[in-house]
Amino acid sequence: GDSLRRMDWKTSARVGSLQVRRFEPAIALETGILLNLALDDYPLDCRYDAPELGITIAASVAAHLVEKRQAVSLVTNGRDPFSRSPGTMARVPLRKGRDHLMRVLDLLARIEVARRAEEALPFPQLLSQGSLRLSWGSTVLVITPIEEEGLLDTLLALRRRGLVITLVLTCSYRGFDETVQRAGQIGVTAFQILNERGMDVWR
Repeated sequence: GDSLRRMDWKTSARVGSLQVRRFEPAIALETGILLNLALDDYPLDCRYDAPELGITIAASVAAHLVEKRQAVSLVTNGRDPFSRSPGTMARVPLRKGRDHLMRVLDLLARIEVARRAEEALPFPQLLSQGSLRLSWGSTVLVITPIEEEGLLDTLLALRRRGLVITLVLTCSYRGFDETVQRAGQIGVTAFQILNERGMDVWR
């Protein structure tokens, strides 16, 4: 169908259903989604909505990629209630296909915010480790609330490995324009998405 047509569909989630909106991101044939769900990284005024928005963005991108027969992986430092090892990565490896999409969405449906520091792998470490299996030229979609100290240094290291970085920030903060500038200087595209309507930046 028309790649610009917006469609919604549902999969079971923790409350009711997870709404997955398909849209048109500028991405490569292989994409790794890296999602920050460490509560300590979220400013107090956006701790309620922003983590769920990040999950929705990740689900939307994954659904779009699979529809386009592209490969996608998901890595997050959120708390997986099925895991007995806190502080580790929750991961769905790089694959294609609808069955694979269901595994990605199942993880997104059950993943929880890591409320204590010891429950969450530090996000810079997640970025470094979670992108290791991506080949040169792959896209890394980084979903995190704001630009924390050292984030762009970590993304620069990924760029030097030949990865294409798209940074999505889900909280409003004063320094966003400066973030866009600094990110652009190292070849990283940065967006600020504050609600589901904001996902139209990719259209």
